[in-house]
Amino acid sequence: MLLNKFKLCFFVLLITGNSAIFAKSTTDKDIDTQIDMLYARNPVLKEHEVCSKTNEHQVTLKGCVQSHAEKELAQDLASLVEYVDKIDNQIKVNPKLPAAKNKASVPDKMSDALISRLVHAKIILNQSIHASNVQVKTLNGITILTGNVSSVEEKKLAYTIALETKGVVDVKNKLKVRAGA
Repeated sequence: MLLNKFKLCFFVLLITGNSAIFAKSTTDKDIDTQIDMLYARNPVLKEHEVCSKTNEHQVTLKGCVQSHAEKELAQDLASLVEYVDKIDNQIKVNPKLPAAKNKASVPDKMSDALISRLVHAKIILNQSIHASNVQVKTLNGITILTGNVSSVEEKKLAYTIALETKGVVDVKNKLKVRAGA
């Protein structure tokens, strides 16, 4: 359990570029706070007016960014927050927005490293998967899952999570089912 919490913290750090750790919450206000904090601490999104409004665990994202990759990044970060059931991404893309000073850039096509981090974070954050030993590698959008899980259901769920992650073209599920994994 402690190892999973450590991994969760580590992957939130990798994806957001900050050290914020979010407690699980069931209120809409807390979900909005967590999403807004992710955006405020993200080197790309903090430069834009992007926000969330949650109603009954359904999140609406609003604001304006310079690229479709930034819009997808906002949605991917919001999807990492526990108890989000649905995301309506109404963020507008305006390539003519003025560039911010020292702004980190997001390529139009998500990098394999970012895809791997997103997939791994989603797997770690999912409480139905005991993924203490799951590795994720992506090459040209093809994501490879390796390591151990506790059941066939966990293996299938990890595959589904990976396949539904933006940027993933295909998934090779090489996870092994081992009792007590």
